Amino acid sequence: MAAEAKAPPDVKLRRRARPVAKRPSLQQAQQVQPGPPPPPLAGTLQHFDRFLHAIQARASLGISPTSLALARLDWWMHLANAPGKVATLVQKAWLDGIRLGAWGWRAVLGEDAEGPFRPDPEDRRFREAGWRRFPFNLLAQAQLAAEEFWDAAVCDLRGVEERHRRQVR
Repeated sequence: MAAEAKAPPDVKLRRRARPVAKRPSLQQAQQVQPGPPPPPLAGTLQHFDRFLHAIQARASLGISPTSLALARLDWWMHLANAPGKVATLVQKAWLDGIRLGAWGWRAVLGEDAEGPFRPDPEDRRFREAGWRRFPFNLLAQAQLAAEEFWDAAVCDLRGVEERHRRQVR
């Protein structure tokens, strides 16, 4: 018979011990390590960023553009998930357009008729007599119609946070 081969004994591999890195002390960890030198235009570009942020602050009345975008996204997502509200808004826009168009023709022909849209009692923008003459009366009525539409689009939508509603409005 052939000689039986012996199985090799279990060999355990030993790993070399790695040197353990010392943890920095608390004082060493709190020290700021110098980083790489800044690029040549870094100072100028930081001034550009500050200039851009100042322009954005003026345009957004000091509200962060990111915050405004999130408010609009909150409103838009809730509106997209409310097809009944969208249909109501389409109907409102259509009917308000017809009202404004019919009144606009009368205003062009010189008929002295009060517009179909009324400003709030506190609203002083259109109180001057010049706003009652064509074409300014048509512009004022179009502005009031747009404001009424946006109030309807923003105010009665369920789920939108109140602060987002104010920002979108």
